[in-house]
Amino acid sequence: MSKHSPEGLSAENGSEHQNRGDKNMRKWIQELTYDATFWLVLVFISASAIAAYVLAVDFGQKARTADLSAAARAQSELLTAARSFYSREVVDKLYSSQDVSVSHDYHDKDLTIPAPVSMISN
Repeated sequence: MSKHSPEGLSAENGSEHQNRGDKNMRKWIQELTYDATFWLVLVFISASAIAAYVLAVDFGQKARTADLSAAARAQSELLTAARSFYSREVVDKLYSSQDVSVSHDYHDKDLTIPAPVSMISN
């Protein structure tokens, strides 16, 4: 291909156009980095992204804490209800009997049942 053929001209013009475009892009970026507005917008966007991340993490931790607190309360209420039931329906009825005793030290003792408070500690 010669320099004067149509194909050679279009390839040469294309690369010159590309070089001019690259130079223009470099010049634009260089000018942009000197512009205070660019840096102000960049800092604002970065600060906004960091703030959004921190808020999302904080919200997630608060949600997990609330879920764990609710689960702990529910478990505590369940244990309290079970202890009350055991005390009312089992211990009170057996305690009136002279044969059965109620004690926290019920292991290896015949006719001894655990005291309601020992249900939670054991």
